[in-house]
Amino acid sequence: MLINLVDNRRYYLDDTIKPSEIIEKTIDKEKRYFCGNKIVNLFKKVPNPITTANLDGVEFLEKKSDESETLVLKMVTKNGETYIQTGNMIGEFYFKDAKTTHQINIGLRFDKKDNTTILEYLINYANAIYPDKVELTPKKTKKQKTNSIAKLILAKMFSNSLSRAFVMGLPTYYESFQRSGYDVRGKIDIDRLIAKELPFKGITPYIANERVIEKNIGAVLLKTIEMVEHEVKSFNILSQVKATLKQSNIKPIVTSVAIQKAQSSKVLRNMAYSEYKNTLKLALMIIQGFKTPDLKDSKGLFYGYLVDISKIWENYLVKLFQTNFGDNWKVEVEPELELFKHRPNLHKLTNTMYPDIVLKHKVENKVMVFDAKFKQSNWFNREDFYKTATYISYYKNHGFDVVLGGQIYPDIKADKINENLGFLGANVDFRLMGIHLSCIENKIEKDMAEDNFIERIKQISGESS
Repeated sequence: MLINLVDNRRYYLDDTIKPSEIIEKTIDKEKRYFCGNKIVNLFKKVPNPITTANLDGVEFLEKKSDESETLVLKMVTKNGETYIQTGNMIGEFYFKDAKTTHQINIGLRFDKKDNTTILEYLINYANAIYPDKVELTPKKTKKQKTNSIAKLILAKMFSNSLSRAFVMGLPTYYESFQRSGYDVRGKIDIDRLIAKELPFKGITPYIANERVIEKNIGAVLLKTIEMVEHEVKSFNILSQVKATLKQSNIKPIVTSVAIQKAQSSKVLRNMAYSEYKNTLKLALMIIQGFKTPDLKDSKGLFYGYLVDISKIWENYLVKLFQTNFGDNWKVEVEPELELFKHRPNLHKLTNTMYPDIVLKHKVENKVMVFDAKFKQSNWFNREDFYKTATYISYYKNHGFDVVLGGQIYPDIKADKINENLGFLGANVDFRLMGIHLSCIENKIEKDMAEDNFIERIKQISGESS
């Protein structure tokens, strides 16, 4: 059974209706229902809640450093109704029930069916693939061949990592080759000269040290590229690397031994090729993850790939701030704040916090403190506020002028971010703000939404010209 969900949404369960599908109840269009005994009973068999801590066998591609346990989904009964609540994790995983294997896909709630435009934009922007070069409305001929969010994210992350690594070229090393010619480009091979070239006719045998691509790494990369191109629309960097590998007679033949040799290759000790360690890690995930899993001996939740979409949202916001505030402000990502460290009576209570994004002025003693929230803005709760307020209080108590603090959501329109909630008094501007992600699918509206968001923050912080 294939179950399609999206992040941060509630799905009510109703076993009185036979069809096993999602419907919208006519009396309340905001509520979505899973109907039928079969699907209701399935959700009752999975662990409750499912978190990143109890999904054995599932890989997590991105995760916030301050969250050891992140919600994937849980079953909640409230006011006589039962619903499934999803969290910030998107991707796919499999659950085996008796002889049946169930696949659970969790997509991005802002993307339409069979369309991953907004997710792709967030990943591209955060990885410095310039937005002007990203097709926000892909042509049908270039549309990805798979609807798997996990495969798309893996492919995107692999291509982005390969793009950064390929700046220094493919991993190469020097290898000695026996050559002969009129021009000597290496060390003369005296033994061959005496044995085969006397009397001397002008052709000199020599040993040349030439740079060659590490074959195991090349084979893994080429195999991965071919798997990605079979499932997802091709990226320019993949075509470029593929052509280079084929020109060097690299074959896409990969065994477990070749993968081990690629990962442990001495070539990767060279700092110039350090990014390839991450590229190979992603390549291995693709080689394993793009295949149909062998389910015969597997039990329970055993296989899948999930990514914390709130981390991608945070990376996108960081890049946005760096691009627009980089001249006067230093953008810090999840800085480590230690509470009570210098308080002699409270040193045993020392704890560490990680605010998502902090902007520190390079000249003045001013800061802006933000929490990146990917949940729905109407789910704002007391715990979220206390968490952000603690970050702000930390900087205030350490002598900083906090000119702006708050939480950034993906579904708040620009005209709403000028509302000061006033939770922390007149000295701190605390706001709920955001960029309406639904606008990103249209380039003109996207630019306007981002520009309005940045301009509003500049006005509040005194940076507006």
